[in-house]
Amino acid sequence: MLITGASRGIGLALAERLARQGHRPISLARASTDAFPGGLPRGRLVRSGSHRHSPWGCPRHGPVDAVVNIVGLVRPASVHEADLDDLYAVYDVTVRVAVQVVQAALPAMTAHGWVRIVNITSLVTVGRPERTAYGAAALPHPEIASAVLYLASEAASAVRGGLLPVDGGRTAV
Repeated sequence: MLITGASRGIGLALAERLARQGHRPISLARASTDAFPGGLPRGRLVRSGSHRHSPWGCPRHGPVDAVVNIVGLVRPASVHEADLDDLYAVYDVTVRVAVQVVQAALPAMTAHGWVRIVNITSLVTVGRPERTAYGAAALPHPEIASAVLYLASEAASAVRGGLLPVDGGRTAV
């Protein structure tokens, strides 16, 4: 399983749980950490018009059977005060990286007939002033890891394009 943003927080918790279950998680991080229990090459995804320029253009760090996009960037600001450069940076890290990683991993996933893509965002962005695209640090990491493992499993083979709030009941009606 390839996890973006796995050098800390939810991504690291997910990687640790995968490793305990016998998997070898893969990630790409700007900063390395000895705590990561799998392949964690240091580097950045290249900003390019083609995913072929990505370090994930080939599965040299192991098979990719699922992609979990967790990486994100927060630059809080109200709409009338938001700096456009900050907006571009948030979009670049949160959206472009997710798309680029999926594009790069898709050939390996489709080759063995198993495609699982899980995109994680944060409830910190729901109904809160001055919040931008992502703020996952406040979420319960073990619960998120359990949901991701379910979504990436055969048990969730009929789940397509849905939202699964893992929020301890905060959005329950």
